[in-house]
Amino acid sequence: MEHAPQTFIDRWSKSAGAERANYQLFLAELCDVLAVPRPEPTVEDDAHNAYVFERGVRFDNRDGTYSIKRIDLYKRACFICETKQGVEKEDEELILSTKQAERLRVTFAKNRDRLTLEKLRRRPRLPPC
Repeated sequence: MEHAPQTFIDRWSKSAGAERANYQLFLAELCDVLAVPRPEPTVEDDAHNAYVFERGVRFDNRDGTYSIKRIDLYKRACFICETKQGVEKEDEELILSTKQAERLRVTFAKNRDRLTLEKLRRRPRLPPC
């Protein structure tokens, strides 16, 4: 497939109504147009998922329960991407998507810090020199 920007725009301007079905292909092809690597395949241990689609995040539901949410595209220490289908969507949906991404970012940062502390606590202590 040709990776020219106009070819990409022409191809994707016809897309409609199937966000979940299209976003991974759209973003992978966008990577080609930008000449950057595509995301890696996801592995079972999220600690190793540095640049992937559907990155799992333990989400605090604020009622004493937790659930697993998914980040559409995640690149460690770079970005979180939450996708929405179509450019004609209302501004309100874009605002909701931005708030969702921010909640996921904050939740992920809290969990990352908690997991780092847990790993440090489990690390064997060296005897003093």
